[in-house]
Amino acid sequence: MSRKNKKINKRISLDIFYNCSKISKLVNIIMKNGKKKKAERLLYNSMNYIRIKFNKNPYNIFLNCLKNSTPYVNVRKRKVGGTIFYIPIKLNSNKGIFIAIRNIIKVSRKKKGFFYINLANEIYNTSSGISESVKLRDEIHKFSESNRAFSHFI
Repeated sequence: MSRKNKKINKRISLDIFYNCSKISKLVNIIMKNGKKKKAERLLYNSMNYIRIKFNKNPYNIFLNCLKNSTPYVNVRKRKVGGTIFYIPIKLNSNKGIFIAIRNIIKVSRKKKGFFYINLANEIYNTSSGISESVKLRDEIHKFSESNRAFSHFI
């Protein structure tokens, strides 16, 4: 019997404009130093940029972007007999979405220029399947595929 307490998942409040918990999760990950209004403003500016530049619904593009960049497996370190093995594990949907959003924001922050424009371009490119965040997901899948032989160590 494990003595560890079970994690209680907090309910994330829904987004004001799109009424979606995934967008509010994106706002929470963009946020720095507790400045939520600034993070919301950056996200809504990037959504408006998508609407104006590409003439498409930004909410559908964002959902398609999450679908394209969400990893389904990841690796975890396990030390067996003095050697470290990387064991592939299946991710639940919340953890996969968190990794996808984190990769999208990381790639957007790495580029030079305005953050909201970089974020909008990254979301659009990821929804079409050509982006660095999609490459990061593919790298995770390749690494877990190469370590598939160690999956019996779980």
